[in-house]
Formats: sequence, structure tokens, C-alpha cells
Amino acid sequence: YIYLFMYIFVLYLSWVRYLHSPIQVDCIYWKGEIVGVRIQCGVDYEAHRPLVINSSVACTGFLRIKEGTFLASPKLMNYAAQNMSFLVTVLDYWSGLGVSLEQIVFANNFTGGGLRVDSSHHVHVSDSNFINFATIGIWGSKFLGMGHDLSVDRCRMTECTAGMAPCADIRGKTATAIVMEFPDSHFRSTVISCGRAGVVNKAGANTFHQLHIWTSCTGPVAPSENTTIAFDDQAGVTRISDCYFDNSILRISGYRGTTITNCYFNDGASLELAKHTPSADIQAKSSENSCMYWKGAICGLIVNNNRFTCDTTSCGRITPPNWGLDSASQVYIESNVYENEDDIVCTVPGKRSCNGTEDCSSLFKTGTDCLKF
Repeated sequence: YIYLFMYIFVLYLSWVRYLHSPIQVDCIYWKGEIVGVRIQCGVDYEAHRPLVINSSVACTGFLRIKEGTFLASPKLMNYAAQNMSFLVTVLDYWSGLGVSLEQIVFANNFTGGGLRVDSSHHVHVSDSNFINFATIGIWGSKFLGMGHDLSVDRCRMTECTAGMAPCADIRGKTATAIVMEFPDSHFRSTVISCGRAGVVNKAGANTFHQLHIWTSCTGPVAPSENTTIAFDDQAGVTRISDCYFDNSILRISGYRGTTITNCYFNDGASLELAKHTPSADIQAKSSENSCMYWKGAICGLIVNNNRFTCDTTSCGRITPPNWGLDSASQVYIESNVYENEDDIVCTVPGKRSCNGTEDCSSLFKTGTDCLKF
């Protein structure tokens, strides 16, 4: 028994040393050239400070972080003042062929955020879990400069993991799963659940495909009680397709070229056509022929082939503008299916634009009147 105890004790010391040891970085050579970097996380790595990938990592190939768990230490918050309280940060990295994070668990323990990408390119995140983040799960930041081509595939992002009932109260949730501040990025086949907000998109030309967003983490509720934001599009030129919005709000306030197609709005989920903010950016008239240059306009908005369903207490729906539209053009809301015909919203046939002092609210028809066309 003494030898068994000593053996177990040695294993424990080795595990503790491994848990707190620096992550190993190995450069992979091929024919005398550095072609990639492999960072092996192992089983667990307790993060007292962020893992920083920046221009000091000089590799001409692909940098891969694979298979492991990052556990946030309370000390991670010591880096909050520098916007660095994230488990992993990719900053000002333009080397080689980019960065890949695969099969990683970002376990924040309600401390800081998961991943920050800033002024970098071709960062790929796949088959990973982001849980119990307190601020942001993935932040596509432009604090240092503009990046591009962040790709996120087959991930789970959950702020609260205590179960549906404990996680339902919005007052206990503080975090946003994804915040994007740079363009040309792609998010696919990812589940976002039980958080304050799902996606806040502040940059154009980003694509979101096959996301299931269920931030409310509740069953059927009345629309007035459903205040969690599944998606807040503030930029425009956003493509949202084949997504499933569950008991939460898809809000559009940056209209320039946004497309929402083939999505499923379940129960109390709604599409809200909100007013462009800030109001100082709104410009009612413009000499430009193309509406994409009209500040504050509803321009090039396409909402089609979506399904809005009901439960026993509420129905999925579009909330049409209840504010004075300044300018609008090339707006198409059509070929959508509503389980409750009273909730139908469409654009008036043959009318696709509205400018100057004209009342742009005439673009939209509601209720069963739409069925007459």
C-alpha cells in the first residue's frame, strides 16, 4: 500500500505540474523550412493570463491549437483593463497560413471571455465548446485594427449551463456569445444558448448559416416577456440563412443589403425592424441614386422564404417599423409563411421604394390584407 500511495502521489504531482506548466509550442519542419506550429494543450491548462498569439510567432505555415481545455483562473481578470481578459488572443497576426483552434473547451468559470481575434486573418475555430463566459465568447475585435476571415464551425456557446429553469432569468445573464467588429467572416452550424445575447454584428459582409440561437433558455412565453436578443445586426450587408431562432429576437438596425432567408422563427421569436442608431447618422435625403449611400435608410433589405410558427401562447412574427422611415428602397418582404395570418407582414406589390417626404410606412402591409395579393 505504501508503494501504491507513493505512485498515486507522484502521478498527482505530475498532473499538477502539467496543469500549471506553460503550453508547449513545437515548430514543424519540412525540407528545412518552418511550415507550421502545433500547440498541444493536453487535458487541462489553467489560464492565469491569456495565451497570446501575435507577430512574435514566426511561422510560414499553419498554427494549430488542438484538443484541450482552457480553465480560466480568477487572475485572468487582472488583464481586463487591457481588453485582454480572454483565454486565447490572436493579435496582429498576419504570418503564414493562419491559426486553427480545434476541439477545444473554453471553460471560463464566469471569468472574462473565450477568444479575442484582432487585426489578424484566417483564424479558424471548429468543434469547440465555449461555456460559462462572463463577457464575450468570441470577440472579433477592431481595437488594434481591421481583421478578416474569422471562421467558426460546429461550436457550442453557452453562458449558463445550470439547466433551463435556473438559466431562464435574464437578470442573471451578462454575456454575449459573438461580437463581430470586422468583415468577411463566416459562422456555420453553431448552437448558441442560455445567454444575455447571441450575436452582435457591427461589421458588414459577414455570413451566418445554420445557427440555432436560443438565448432565452425558456419554453413558450408571451412576447412582452421575451427580451433576450438572438441576433442584433447593426451593420448591413449581412447574410443570415437557414437559422433557427427560438424564443428570442432578431433585430435589424443596419439595413444596407441585409438578407434573411430560409429561417425558422419558433414560438415567441420575432424579427424586429428597429430604428437605425445612432440618430446622428440618419440622413433623410440624398443626391445619390443608390440607396446604399443614404445614411439611416432601409436599403436592399430582403426577407423571404422564412417560417413563423406559433405555440399555445405566442407566435413568431415580424415587428414592422413603428417609427417614421426616412428613406427606403429595394425592400422585399415576401414568400414567408405565418402560422397566424394576423401576424403577416409583406411589402405592397409593385412598391419597392420610398424617398424624401413620402410616408415610407406605406411600403408595408400587415395582417390578412396581404393575402389579397
